[in-house]
Amino acid sequence: MADVKRVIGHLRLLTDEDGANRAALEAHDEQRLTCEEAGSMSKLTAWVTAETAAAAMAVLERKVDTMRRDGDLAPQEQLAPGVDPETWDGRRRANLLHAHMLAIAFGDTFTGLLDDNRVGSHHGIAPHVTVTVDLTRFEAGMGADLTMPGSDNPVLLPNETVRRILCDADITTVVVRPLAVPNPDGCITSVADLLLEASREVLYVGRTVRVVPPRLRRALEVRDGPCRFPGRRAHVRRCHAHHVTEWENGGSTDIDNLASS
Repeated sequence: MADVKRVIGHLRLLTDEDGANRAALEAHDEQRLTCEEAGSMSKLTAWVTAETAAAAMAVLERKVDTMRRDGDLAPQEQLAPGVDPETWDGRRRANLLHAHMLAIAFGDTFTGLLDDNRVGSHHGIAPHVTVTVDLTRFEAGMGADLTMPGSDNPVLLPNETVRRILCDADITTVVVRPLAVPNPDGCITSVADLLLEASREVLYVGRTVRVVPPRLRRALEVRDGPCRFPGRRAHVRRCHAHHVTEWENGGSTDIDNLASS
């Protein structure tokens, strides 16, 4: 069937070159990629041109080959001992494992791109994945929110996943509720006190900087959510950080004097 399909394709190019070219142009215009939450996972669906698909698969296949060559595969990512890859069941298992490894390579490739400053930045912030962890919810075992780019709705992550991410992540401390005041003797004894102390270098810049630095903007996004301007509900990604009391009028670059709008 594949040979027949290929021959028909060649005949179409010979007999209707204009139609084939028009179809290629239409295919380029109809490209789309969607991301939707599916239970505890996310489903990416892409309709792209043949050359785009070939480029993507070439990169991912090379990544998988490198992982296999370097011995980076876990036992569950390899065919079990005694399974013959030439049998029907062996080929089926091998195809499933290969599809799994392509997904792993996809994740590794795009996670690596987050550290590539050539990808660009927004509001001075390099591309990154944001996980918002509310201390009270987290300690109660209620997980955290993963921001899904392109969507206003976060994805819920379980506590174990959050712990794994926090092991290798840049943490911005944000205080959005009143915290306990340190003891009179100056000793810091509670988690709230530790957060309050850590937040000072992030949330209060004073008159040393006029433009809101990236770490303070991230804190502002968590605190304010959608646009604070009355009657507007623009997503925080589309908002700017503004001084409530203008800089030229003596306003400071502190969390208390900033708003997203």
